[in-house]
Amino acid sequence: VQFIEPNLGTRGVPTFVYDFPACQSPLAKSKNGLAERFELYINGVELVNGWTELTDAALQEENLHRENALRKRYGKQELPMDYGFVESLKQGMPECAGAAMGVDRLLMVLCDYSSIEEVIPFSSKELFGKN
Repeated sequence: VQFIEPNLGTRGVPTFVYDFPACQSPLAKSKNGLAERFELYINGVELVNGWTELTDAALQEENLHRENALRKRYGKQELPMDYGFVESLKQGMPECAGAAMGVDRLLMVLCDYSSIEEVIPFSSKELFGKN
């Protein structure tokens, strides 16, 4: 994050990063240990994040349990299990994929700003205090 990410998509060439380890993308469909996920970088800024949704309820539940086991192992707080999400997958979800682009990040790239603070109308410090 500190050394590689700031150099992705520089020199006027957008860079796609893909074939993430499946363990880094528990919500994405995977094959042979690689998640069907990508990120697009321009000028060192992650502009787009997308993946193919994992629609298999049993695999998704297994991934969520595995993720919490890893969090516990590394002394992090476990996340609440989203059984409503798993149940909705059991009802059937069509094959789908999506990508999200941050408009604030797009503004950074288009206006050649180096900090997201320069493009958002208010900072998190203003919203949540100085903590």
